[in-house]
Amino acid sequence: MLIGDVFEISKMKGFNTFPIVDKDHKLLGILTKNDYSGSHHAHLRVSERMIPREQLVVGKNISDIKEANQVLRESHQSVLPIVNSNDQLLNLVFRKDIRNHINYPLELLDEKKRLLTGAAINTHDFMDRVPALVEAGADILAVDSSDGHSSYQKKTFEWIRLNYPGVPVIGGNIITAKGFRFLVEAGARAVKIGMGGGSICITQEQKGTGRGLATAIIDVVRERNKYYEETGKYIPLAADGGIVDAKDITIALALGADYVMMGRYFARMEESPTEKIQISNRIMKPYWGEGSARAREWKSARYYQMKFVEGVEGFVQYAGKLRDNLPETLSKIKSSMSSCGVQSIKEFHDKAVLEIVSALSIREGKVHDIYMPNDSSDYKSDKY
Repeated sequence: MLIGDVFEISKMKGFNTFPIVDKDHKLLGILTKNDYSGSHHAHLRVSERMIPREQLVVGKNISDIKEANQVLRESHQSVLPIVNSNDQLLNLVFRKDIRNHINYPLELLDEKKRLLTGAAINTHDFMDRVPALVEAGADILAVDSSDGHSSYQKKTFEWIRLNYPGVPVIGGNIITAKGFRFLVEAGARAVKIGMGGGSICITQEQKGTGRGLATAIIDVVRERNKYYEETGKYIPLAADGGIVDAKDITIALALGADYVMMGRYFARMEESPTEKIQISNRIMKPYWGEGSARAREWKSARYYQMKFVEGVEGFVQYAGKLRDNLPETLSKIKSSMSSCGVQSIKEFHDKAVLEIVSALSIREGKVHDIYMPNDSSDYKSDKY
C-alpha cells in the first residue's frame, strides 16, 4: 500500500496511527502520524516509512488493561501493540487513552475501560435489532417511542427480559403516574418523561395528546418516590422535550428528573451526523423529528401505520464543537446548584424550591429598559 492511500483513509476515518500486518495478521510494524506526510510521502510504500516490528516494544498475550498501560508507560511509544504467541496482532493500546482517563475521572466506563454505549430500539423489529446491538457491545437499550404506555412496549420488555435478562432497558415516553407504573412493572430500569414538548414535535398540535413537561415530571416523580418507598428500587427519570439550555436542565433536575434528553442541543454541534449548510449568512445544520415526513421516508417500515406526521424538519444554528459548549452548560448547572446550597442531584431534588412566576417576573428576569446596539429587536421602554 502507498502512503497516499493511507492518507486518504486517515482523512475519511479520522485515524492517523495504523498497524501494519501481513496476510496472516502478523505484526510487521506501526505507522504513526509522525512517520508520514500526505503530500511529501504519498508516492512511497508504507514499508518505507513504518517503524519495523523489531524496533517496537510489544505486549505479548496481555489481557489486563492495567498491565498494558504499565508496559506502555515504560516505553517511549505513543501506542502499544498487543500480540499473541504467534505474533498476530490482537489490540492496540494508546498513550492518549491513559491521559484521557486521568483527565476525565468521571467518565462512564465498562470493565474494559470503554465508554458505556446506549442504543435505541423500537417495538417492531426489536427481535432482530436487540441481538445485533448486544453483540455489537451496547450496554443499555432504550425503547424509542412517543407513547410508551402501550401493549407494544410491554411485549418488547417481556421479550427482552426473557432473552436478555442482564441488559438494562429504558422505557418511555410517558407523562402520567399510571404510565410510570406500567413501564416499571413491565421491566423498565429507567423511564423517559415527555410528550409533545420537543422543538420539532407537533404531537399536541396534531392529536391533542401530550402534557406540559414540568407537570408531567411532578406527577411521575411523586409516583417514583412512592414506588421507591414500597420496593426499595430507585428508578431514574429522564426529562425529554423542551430542554433548550442550562436553565431548562436546572429546572428539570430541581423538579426531580435525574437526567435530560436534548436533541436540539446536540444537533447544533460539529459532532452531529449532518452536513453544515449556509442560509442567509448563517451556518446551519439540518434537524428533524422522528415523526416527521423525512424520518418516515428514510425508514418507512417504522412508520408504516401512520397516515400523518407528528414532527417537522428544519435547521438549527451551528454552535461549533461539543467541547467548546458543554463546559459552559455544566458550569451554569453547577452554579445554580451552588445557589441552592447543594452538591448532588439528590440534594437538589430535596432542597430546591420552585415557584410559579408572573409574566412581569419573567420580564424582569430578562434584559429590559436598555438600548443594545447589536440587538435587532426594537428598543422597549419601561412601559409594560
